[in-house]
Amino acid sequence: MELIDQINSVLTSPDLSGFLLPFKIVAIIVSIIFAFYIAYYAINQVFMIGDRRRMIGDFFSKRNFTYQEEIFNRWKVVEKVVNKEEADEDVLAINLKLAIVSLESLLFDMFKAFKYEGADLRELLPQLSQRKEFGNPEVMEAIIYLSDKIKADPNYKINPEIVKKIVEDVKAILIKLKII
Repeated sequence: MELIDQINSVLTSPDLSGFLLPFKIVAIIVSIIFAFYIAYYAINQVFMIGDRRRMIGDFFSKRNFTYQEEIFNRWKVVEKVVNKEEADEDVLAINLKLAIVSLESLLFDMFKAFKYEGADLRELLPQLSQRKEFGNPEVMEAIIYLSDKIKADPNYKINPEIVKKIVEDVKAILIKLKII
């Protein structure tokens, strides 16, 4: 029994506890870091599983999944809204604003499908200005400018002729890329 009492007294002594304190702190910090990495991996794993499931489903589905079809359908909506003649100026202004914002989203999604890197169309602009097939980079700059103005101030007055000119330029780009 004396041996067990001696071992117990050594293990519960304040000297040993003081000596092991830095190791305990390091162990706790490493455990917290590992817990964060495990949570991060678990969250990303859910997204990766969903993405893989979609890719496998697209591979085995009979339909031909392309971004061209989706972009073409969104383009038809934008073109229809811009070419629509409205008697009410307020309705026309709202439709044109929605068309510009939709056009920005459409172009961003299209360039993301082409594997360009960036969080928005503004970040993609330097990459796009180097490529000739994307037309005049001033068109993209105008879309970004108008979209930012519309998002910042919903009462921003927009010129219908400018929007129609932008839509015509984007149509030329889409035709050159054989999307429409």
